[in-house]
Amino acid sequence: MKGFVLVTVCLLLACSKKASAGPAVEPGALELERPTLICLGVSWQIRGDDNHNASATLEYRKEGQGEWQRGLELFRVDPAALPKDRPLPAGTWLLVGSLFDLEEDTQYQLRVALADPEGGGEVRLLEQRTRGVPSAFAGGRQLHVVPGAGGGSGTAEEPFRGLAAADSQAQPGDVFLVHAGVYAGTWILRSSGEPGRPIVWRGGVDGEAILNAQGQAAERPERGISATQIRALDRGERLANINDGYSGAAPDLGAFELGAELPPYGPRPVW
Repeated sequence: MKGFVLVTVCLLLACSKKASAGPAVEPGALELERPTLICLGVSWQIRGDDNHNASATLEYRKEGQGEWQRGLELFRVDPAALPKDRPLPAGTWLLVGSLFDLEEDTQYQLRVALADPEGGGEVRLLEQRTRGVPSAFAGGRQLHVVPGAGGGSGTAEEPFRGLAAADSQAQPGDVFLVHAGVYAGTWILRSSGEPGRPIVWRGGVDGEAILNAQGQAAERPERGISATQIRALDRGERLANINDGYSGAAPDLGAFELGAELPPYGPRPVW
């Protein structure tokens, strides 16, 4: 009788394990995120995998090097947590991952391996280059900016009062010297540079320039800096009360970019 009971229990456990197994993962589109100076990111759409046990690893190496280095594993993002302008097809999940502390303006090879105990895994290779720090145009105007609520001509004697006032007069190749002080409120950049003639916002010319998106508002805004085109922002600005409350040196804003997907670094919702 004991042997019969043991066999029955084992059969039940085996049946239960088989019933819990989901369909094999189906690899979909694997995409590169927009690169930053020192970060690269990938996103992989998958289907199937109803039991959510598929996983993906991310490895990388500089072009021409032989040994692969291991990055963090990709993690699953709840489709409901994605931005409205980036919907996923029904029944699709997203695995995302990032590489940090890379070298600027360097070509990298990426190897992404998807695995699922039920089958359907795949390995794909990608290549991408980190951004280089934009160089200021040698023949550009040098204009001055101080905290304020509008006005000014950009000269040292009559600087633009506020970032919005300066941006409204910006031309490709301009270099804005952002003087010390607190610049309160959200910053919406509307003027665009051109290839080889970026608009540069340079802080630290005579002290610390602080961008305080919240200002006197009761709540922190969802986005502190917005732009529709690529802007060059020199290193060294201290960011206060922007997005997740980050405050400190911002070395990865050499090519700060919004208007498309957000850069791959920073907190993301996790399923």
